[in-house]
Amino acid sequence: MEKSLRTNLERVQNRLAVWLVLVICLWIVKEIIGWGFLQYVIWLAAAYVVFLMGLWLSLAWQLWRHGK
Repeated sequence: MEKSLRTNLERVQNRLAVWLVLVICLWIVKEIIGWGFLQYVIWLAAAYVVFLMGLWLSLAWQLWRHGK
């Protein structure tokens, strides 16, 4: 079970890093080009990042409790 938790934690961590970079890049593009519709995409991507953070914290908590 611990190996499965570690695998899932690493997978979520990688997705979190990619999506966080994507949000930052989209924000920079929006500021440079000024496309208003990108704001909605940025909000959706940021909401997904928040969801991934919660999932990562949950998995880290389970792994920590399992290791006790």
